Amino acid sequence: MIHLQIEASSKDKWKELITKLMPKEPSYEFADQFNEELRGQDMLIFFTDRSDELILKKVGNRKETFVFFLAYKGKEPPQDIQRLPNFAGVIFEDGDYDGELSLLTILTKYYENNIRFRDFLNLEVELDNQVRIVKDQKEKLKKLYRKLVPLRVHHYKNLTLTSKFLAGNGPGGEFFDYSVEENKISIFGFSSSESDQLINFLSFFEKKNFEKFEGFENSDLFRCDIELSTLRLHIFKKGELSLLLEGEWFQEDSHQLRPGEDFYILSKGLLKNFRDKAELLELIRSLKKTVSREDLFDEVFLKARGDSEYLPFDAFMMNVKVGEHALFKV
Repeated sequence: MIHLQIEASSKDKWKELITKLMPKEPSYEFADQFNEELRGQDMLIFFTDRSDELILKKVGNRKETFVFFLAYKGKEPPQDIQRLPNFAGVIFEDGDYDGELSLLTILTKYYENNIRFRDFLNLEVELDNQVRIVKDQKEKLKKLYRKLVPLRVHHYKNLTLTSKFLAGNGPGGEFFDYSVEENKISIFGFSSSESDQLINFLSFFEKKNFEKFEGFENSDLFRCDIELSTLRLHIFKKGELSLLLEGEWFQEDSHQLRPGEDFYILSKGLLKNFRDKAELLELIRSLKKTVSREDLFDEVFLKARGDSEYLPFDAFMMNVKVGEHALFKV
């Protein structure tokens, strides 16, 4: 909207003259009071026949504001008016004009800018619609993904185990599972590029022969025991399977878990589906701050898959979370 403000003696006379000088388009309105704030594509054209401190303070450096001095023939605008950065020119009582910017020039500029602004708004609306469509599609994909590749969630006393496995196209494979005894949870992991090694491990696992890992020289092995009464963590691993404890890579073979603490087990195959370990670490750290655990798993596996229909390699991921009010023996 274009706002016209007149601060002058013989105000009605000047208003009649200015109305004659104004084109029919774009639309405008005379403001009875000074408009303190302009919004969006608003413009103020200020007409005055005098110079005083109040006028200079009001209109001196305002954006989208133009100042015209109203004068009788032969009268020059005061120097302080002419020095204003938004001074446009002089309008005489007979309709003559003197200055670098005419009303027509200003209004043409406003009209062109307004068209560009409307085009920008239309583009912004279109982009918002596209973003909403992408978000809707992503949510539908997540729901379908959860049906096809569901999370496993189990609760044991003070612990919650959340895990997901997805097969890939690469050679060999991975296997992860866990067993629960009276006072201990044992988590097992295996990764190999040789299919026969995976078959041998499955046979080994079926027999519950967990005390020794023998005959798997070319494979990656992982075993994690958690004592439920003490929350003591014992780790054996061979190869590139990784453990992420409270957002940092963990390399020790034992750890005392605390209430509220959690850790992630990340398989070798999952790591191979990312550019490097640092990329996966940064992704998990970022997601932990913003999304639920369920969404974190979905985002990690969707990122691992990228634009491919299938993962390049088998991938497994598990989160072990200690309850906030867990009790344990010291």
